[in-house]
Amino acid sequence: MCFPNEDEVLLSHCTDIHDNHRDRSHTKPHRLPGRCLVVVAGEKLRPATTFQVRGGGQGDEPGAVGFNGRAREFGRDPHARQDRRARRLPRVAVLLVVVHHLKYPVPWLLSHESNGGGFGVDAFFVLSGFLITAILLRDQATGGRVRFLAFYRRRAMRLLPALIVFLVIYVFYEWVTSVPGAHEPSSMLSILFYYSNTWLHTVPMSPGLGHLWSLAVEEQFYLIWPLVLALFLGLRRRLAPTVIVLVAAIAFIAIRRREMWIHGTQWIWLYTRLATRADALLVGCLIAVLWVRNKLPKHGMQIAGWVALAYYAYIVRVGAGNNFMYRGGLTLIAVAIGFILIAVLETNWIVNRALRIRPLRAVGRVSYGLYIWHLAIFTAVARIDRSWPPLTQAVVCLGLTALATCGSWFLVERPFLRWKDRLEAAKPTPKDEPTSGPQRDAPATPTAPRRPDNKALHVGQVPR
Repeated sequence: MCFPNEDEVLLSHCTDIHDNHRDRSHTKPHRLPGRCLVVVAGEKLRPATTFQVRGGGQGDEPGAVGFNGRAREFGRDPHARQDRRARRLPRVAVLLVVVHHLKYPVPWLLSHESNGGGFGVDAFFVLSGFLITAILLRDQATGGRVRFLAFYRRRAMRLLPALIVFLVIYVFYEWVTSVPGAHEPSSMLSILFYYSNTWLHTVPMSPGLGHLWSLAVEEQFYLIWPLVLALFLGLRRRLAPTVIVLVAAIAFIAIRRREMWIHGTQWIWLYTRLATRADALLVGCLIAVLWVRNKLPKHGMQIAGWVALAYYAYIVRVGAGNNFMYRGGLTLIAVAIGFILIAVLETNWIVNRALRIRPLRAVGRVSYGLYIWHLAIFTAVARIDRSWPPLTQAVVCLGLTALATCGSWFLVERPFLRWKDRLEAAKPTPKDEPTSGPQRDAPATPTAPRRPDNKALHVGQVPR
């Protein structure tokens, strides 16, 4: 699952650009702080992609790098903040899943018997499709190709260490407590190699591990999607055919799932298989394809966002029956989440302020560990004593989950993230290499400061 605290989710290209556009009288170029967001404004990109300075930073807001786009001569570039906005939404999604599994009634939000907190997984799917697609398109835009090995290396170093530590501890716990079916090797292997969503159909999963099927769905999607995107739906393809293909794929999955449900297919097959859940991921991919080209709609998106948020909150509050879910409801929920994402990205929505509060920021940083640990701890506490009052059980569950999550972050995840950063910094990326022969002799910095108006800079000539 793509979680917001991983640095690869930063949809930005860290390039220091010298710019004196704020004052032509300066003899030394200014250095824009922070990151420069890659934004594609044209529908066609040739292999010799060109950069263009887009906008200018004020304070902590960087300028942005645009492709074949119009340069902005004033103010802050709102695209420089959009990557951070997209990373805020999974904070709420993981909390919905945690509360859903807690089985404790949250006033005015979830009911004890039938709640829709599990629809937080749908939000994860949409957001993961968006973030990963934007990362892949960024690589293609800056380097001319998708770096598959680097992409999968980052995914493995981000997800596997914490997952392996969790599985080792969980196997030890089950062995000590003699849980029926404990340390079942087949279940552990299905989780470790990301096919547990298909294994659920044949062998019951050990208690506390059933929620990890969603990780399998996403990783299976990541095995297919980067290649499909690079070959058929990348930046060098026209936008209209790409959008048509993605919309058709979403509709096909929704219709096929409906037909399978009508013909008696078990709900667990429809709910956990990639072939019947990829529509939510593709909704996020479609938004990313439009977003990197600066083609997302902006007018009326706040109203659409409020309507979608109200619908999603209603579904979370009352839940949804199987007939609704598998006859188009899951796709409708994914589309609603997509409108919420567009409103967050393209407007100054008041929801953006709510997502910036400090507790949610802390949850976002440790969301991966929180997701993999919470259900195992909840089921372990439930086995100890079911006679506890609901409030006591909730406090104990959340307290132990917080300890395990912090331990996972500080002892496992953060050290591996830093190691990954060092590996990325040590290896040259395509953006650091010249794109053609004559450009190899170009100076690393301009000989004289100049205003980067509408004149484009080649990839290999971006001044540092």
